[in-house]
Amino acid sequence: MLWPWPTGLGAAVAALCEQAAAKVKSGSQILILSDRLDASGHLCVLSDEQTYIPPLVAVGAVHHYLIAHGLRMQTSLIVDTAQCWSTHHYACLLGYGATAICPYLTLESVRHWWADPKTQKQMDSGKLPVSTLNGAQANYRQAVENGLLKILSKMGISLISSYRGAQIFEAVGIGRDLLDLSFRGSVSRLGGLGIEELAQETMLFHQKAFPALTRKRLENMGFVQSRPSGEYHMNNPAMTKLLHKAVETKQYDHYEVYRQQLKARPISALRDLLDFKSDASPIDLAEVEPVEAIMQRFCTGGMSLGSLSREAHETLGIAMNRINGKSNSGEGGEDSVRFKVLDDVDSEGRSPTLPHLQGLQNGDTASSAIKQVASGRFGVTPAYLMSAQQIEIKMAQGQNREKAVSYRGPR
Repeated sequence: MLWPWPTGLGAAVAALCEQAAAKVKSGSQILILSDRLDASGHLCVLSDEQTYIPPLVAVGAVHHYLIAHGLRMQTSLIVDTAQCWSTHHYACLLGYGATAICPYLTLESVRHWWADPKTQKQMDSGKLPVSTLNGAQANYRQAVENGLLKILSKMGISLISSYRGAQIFEAVGIGRDLLDLSFRGSVSRLGGLGIEELAQETMLFHQKAFPALTRKRLENMGFVQSRPSGEYHMNNPAMTKLLHKAVETKQYDHYEVYRQQLKARPISALRDLLDFKSDASPIDLAEVEPVEAIMQRFCTGGMSLGSLSREAHETLGIAMNRINGKSNSGEGGEDSVRFKVLDDVDSEGRSPTLPHLQGLQNGDTASSAIKQVASGRFGVTPAYLMSAQQIEIKMAQGQNREKAVSYRGPR
């Protein structure tokens, strides 16, 4: 995955794909795409005349090239890269065809962290759990695997083999030529970064290290956390302080300062490219629905007990009932005590019926107006159904979506 300067990025990727196909045709059952090895498999250090092909571009291009030539099922793709450290990186590489990933620079960084005298001192003093080098690297691997499991579970996937090469992504900010090169089949509604722009961005990072690295410490680009000299973050410390001050003081002037800062910030989200198209003529207030009518349409999503704590789940139910909105029970059922309308609330807003909640009022009920019935029928009883204003029956749950039909009948 090395890329010499005289060769364009597109041509370098095309050459890589041809080499991969030739290797598979000659009988190779495992291909290692590495940004530290040359085509012969020898260690090759980056120089001011040679940089790396971004690993996601490389694996996606090779994956699709082999598919197009009927060779993909004959080999596995191993990605050996320094450009992988967060769960997002792993998820994207796997989603575009990687069989396995070796994040060698990340593992080396863990080794340096473990060997640092400050880390050793903290382990000796008990501030950090004592671990061996292998244990520290195993902890990192476990953390990544847990993060991947969380990503998979959000999509309703339980096996890594079902996620590999599935491309269940929608691209934001990727141009057509780059999409056709490495991410064929992915949806990109807005266009954006092309091969030439990606090459320029790669060169920009590369030139920070060559021909000579003069900094004593590596530059923090601020990709994860906001840094003064790094990438701009919409949620940065300065904006957070302004918002907190406005909320704490409840003074309009402080909120106005926050609003002006928010309005003047650099473009950093898709909504920043939109503007309101307003009609100069105001609407007659008689044509505007009152707040009470609008709130009847408010509904919460179906979140079962377990996804939320009991306290949070019941608080949502009470809040939505107070405004004549509807909370959704989710598929886990509800404690029958929630169906009762409270009449035992004391002057401090507490009730023996729901002793774990505060701020209650007589007339409150924690019963969710929408009761969900899933295929497992968790917690579904006659009392559960009779307490519903609306019943939502989940008909099917697929890989990344739920389909439900609701019936609204009498209480």
